[in-house]
Amino acid sequence: MESMTFWAQPTVDVEAAHPRATSFELLARTRHGGEWELPANVEAMTPPQLIALVTAAAKALPAGIPLSVNLHPRQFVRPAFVAAIAELQAACPSPVVVELTEKRDPLVPTRELVAAAERYAALGQPIIVDDVGSGQNLPGLVEGLTPFAHTYKFALQDLYGCSSADLLDRLDFWATRADGAGVALVIEGVETADLYRRLRVLCPQAQMQGDYLAAAASVAQAGTQALFAPR
Repeated sequence: MESMTFWAQPTVDVEAAHPRATSFELLARTRHGGEWELPANVEAMTPPQLIALVTAAAKALPAGIPLSVNLHPRQFVRPAFVAAIAELQAACPSPVVVELTEKRDPLVPTRELVAAAERYAALGQPIIVDDVGSGQNLPGLVEGLTPFAHTYKFALQDLYGCSSADLLDRLDFWATRADGAGVALVIEGVETADLYRRLRVLCPQAQMQGDYLAAAASVAQAGTQALFAPR
């Protein structure tokens, strides 16, 4: 498997007087020709590789701020990954949280995803449901995962082809659903100051994530969007 590292992007609490990082999403990246890119085979990451990469990132980031890691459905349901997350929980100075990606795998039925989410929750590890309402994380699947979730993520970057009215309807739907389920809502893809200002009015309780906020957040001591690799 190609060599990978993690790119840490903060999720930001926008209700604070100064935006502050409430967690870091660890995004897998690999280097090609001087550019950092999404690995073509990120789902091939093994549990030992995950442990090494997260451990290195945890040493470089502020202790106590949760770190979230993305798992492909086939990884998410494997007992070896559940064990790896349990090991990281015990060893890392920061909580480690699992995000189930929006990708679906025909070999992983919904019932297995829900059963795996229950196993993570039994470890004290409620999950993040990534990109609700886009990709394959549609309402039926999200409903099954919600009892074991603490956060929904709504990905603006996946919906740029939608009209403004459609986008607002979708955002309102998931904001209302998150509120009713008692889970947090994170809006991803916040890339401009204007979009940030408008979203603060539309969804004042939501947290946000994106390149603009990564630069604006007071996380200089962590190195926003820094890259970390195991030693």
